[in-house]
This record gives sequence, structure tokens and C-alpha cells, in this order.
Amino acid sequence: MAYARGAIRARELPGLGDVLTTDGGFTLYVFEPDGHQAVSCTDACAGSWPPLFEPPTGRPPAGPGVCAAMIGATFDPDGGQVITYAGWPLYTYASDLAPGQANGQALNLNGGPWYVIRPSGQVVESTGVS
Repeated sequence: MAYARGAIRARELPGLGDVLTTDGGFTLYVFEPDGHQAVSCTDACAGSWPPLFEPPTGRPPAGPGVCAAMIGATFDPDGGQVITYAGWPLYTYASDLAPGQANGQALNLNGGPWYVIRPSGQVVESTGVS
């Protein structure tokens, strides 16, 4: 399981602008089939797209530029609570091997498209440059 460490942050990525990342700088994604409300990436899907689980200490704080009121959590059918932002469950991507990469942006894998999300809560559907 992926756990949040510290705050959810905003980071500018080339071609994508300001997007949400983990405290360690790894890009966070949303999965369109989640429908802005529930975790649908489970089992094998979660192996490629690890959900951002709520740590034992509770919800992670909002870093600079991130709205604390938009951070929530939702039940994961595989167990635990997944951190949400503006209602969207958040995931990392296993092929992002270093902070600042967005190799999963606009990929259609595991049943639907994956996108980064802005601190405003807007989903970025452009392909951008990672």
C-alpha cells in the first residue's frame, strides 16, 4: 500500500502546469471510471496504479497552494481508506520512477483514462509533456 508522507503538494510539471503530488514529489492521478466518487481501480489495477491510502495518523495536511477542505477519504473495496481530492480518489503510477514524472497522464489503461488533477480540483485531460 502507498501511504501519504506529510502533505499533499502542488508542483508545476512541464506542459501540465500545477498538479497535485505526494510530499515526495510523485504525481497523483485520478481514474475517470471512478466517476468522481468511488474507488474502482482494485486488485491487479492497483498494482500499476497504487492508491494513496490514508496513513494511520489520519488525512495528510494540505501543502502550499492545496485546499485542505478538498482533501477527504473514501472506502477502498480492497481495504482501507483512499485519500480523495475534490471527491476524486488519488493514485500514484508505478511507472513514474522519479519525482516530477507524469508518465501516466492521459493513458487509457486498466479500463479507462488516467489524468492529473490541479489544486483547484480541475482534472487535466490534455496529454501534456512529462
